Amino acid sequence: MKLKKVEIIKYKNFENIVIDFENNNFSNVYSIASENGGGKSMLLQLIFTVLHSFIDENKKKYINNLLEDYSYKVDKKIDFIKFEIIYNNKNYYLEFFLTPIYWQNMDFNLYSDLKDLYREIELNKIKQSKYQTIYSLKELLQNFNRLTPLFKNNFREAENIFVEIGLANDYEELRIEVNNNKIVEDYKELIDKALKNSYLKFIDTKQLEMTYQDTKKDLNNLKINLENQHLKYITHIQNNSILLLKTDIDNILLQELSNRVFLTAPNSQPFNFLKKDDKVEIFDSLISYSSVLEEVKKDLNNFYTYDFIATDIILEAFKNAFDEDLNIKRKTKKYGNRYDELSDRLKILLKDKEIIENEDGTKVIFKLKNSDIELSPQSLSHGELKRVAIFIWLEHIVPKNSIILMDEIDIALHPKWQYELVDDLTKWSNSSQILLATHSPQILSSTYYKNIIKLENGEVKRYNKPPIDRDINAIITEVMDAPTFPENLLEFHKEYREFINNGKVNTVEAKKLKEKILEYESESSSFFQEINFDLELI
Repeated sequence: MKLKKVEIIKYKNFENIVIDFENNNFSNVYSIASENGGGKSMLLQLIFTVLHSFIDENKKKYINNLLEDYSYKVDKKIDFIKFEIIYNNKNYYLEFFLTPIYWQNMDFNLYSDLKDLYREIELNKIKQSKYQTIYSLKELLQNFNRLTPLFKNNFREAENIFVEIGLANDYEELRIEVNNNKIVEDYKELIDKALKNSYLKFIDTKQLEMTYQDTKKDLNNLKINLENQHLKYITHIQNNSILLLKTDIDNILLQELSNRVFLTAPNSQPFNFLKKDDKVEIFDSLISYSSVLEEVKKDLNNFYTYDFIATDIILEAFKNAFDEDLNIKRKTKKYGNRYDELSDRLKILLKDKEIIENEDGTKVIFKLKNSDIELSPQSLSHGELKRVAIFIWLEHIVPKNSIILMDEIDIALHPKWQYELVDDLTKWSNSSQILLATHSPQILSSTYYKNIIKLENGEVKRYNKPPIDRDINAIITEVMDAPTFPENLLEFHKEYREFINNGKVNTVEAKKLKEKILEYESESSSFFQEINFDLELI
């Protein structure tokens, strides 16, 4: 499953932009570059949130969070974002758009009305049940006029109800059985007091249930109408507009798509799919913000941050590999070799260390190669752990043929590994499509030029031919629009050349300027070599 095209009609600083993901034989890894604030992280989060959350009711709130600052008045159909997907060599489309709550003779309030009616019915059923529990205590006292064992048992069972309605102290005073001064009338008084409590007041739900069934029937008719137009209701946005989807994909494949979209990013990244209050936590406390993200991950199960613990996913990978080998054994009567392959690849992944698990599969062991000396995970650098975790995650956790969005993957990775990263990701990705948001010139220089996506001032720029050169300086200048030298040093170079051109190289001012330049570079630098060559020609 791959993205073929993304078209953002209007979202924040993106307006009418189209990104084509050209299918080529070179690489399935795309690198997205921009200045800080240029939108690369926002782009990945937008793609992930919409495609991962649109079909699951528990996840749709994150689309709402994404659009809570949407400033357009929705009084007609407004296109939002469109996708083209390739799956099994067939093209599919998804078009998300906003409409008013009343649109084309369709009343989308039916969705929220049905939920409200259901909640009200269930709430009344709960109140009725609690009322009946208390009333049964009254009946026991009326029938026997004494504290029977059954009454005492049921009275204890009803403790939570008395606490909920604010009668905890009265209840506790009666519950203490050693207080023999309490008589049946005291219990009757408390029970009557509870039965009159407004918290236990309920209404007859027959009329509500009839209204519920009528609303449900109307909603089913609305769904049929939508289905006939290849439309799907996604969610209400800010209670004043509706997000709809038009698609030619069946429900089974839509669920498959949702399950195959992944996002991983630094845990210090602001995430647009969080609630406003949760976004503020990043500025107040990283600990609180991390807690927020951990809760979010329970809903967005394909959302990861780079702080995921390598040892945990290594153990999970070993278990998955072992289970696969066992399944092969059941089918072919011969064990598979996935476990051995994983062990061998982990041994060569790190330069001077190897990774194994203990005999009962409960612990990951790091040790120096050709040595029995065991290392703690803390003995590995952040970059080493991150590289191992990414390898395991891609090869053994993420399903094949997924869409993987990775933000600022270069953080903590050695420049040499950054150069190798695109090639590694291509090998590890199991035919998945990977979109990287990066500031790394090493990653950009090793990305196939047609797979470089540059975001600039809300526009998308692509390369029809390779950059002039693939060295770091060329990438920094041509792709990242950044100088390769400090600007003040470039100014010093310019001033020094003027001294030479004017025949003043031996003046005091020229010598002082040369001393300033030598604070940045040696006399054997390319600049001074050019200067010396020019001086020889004079």
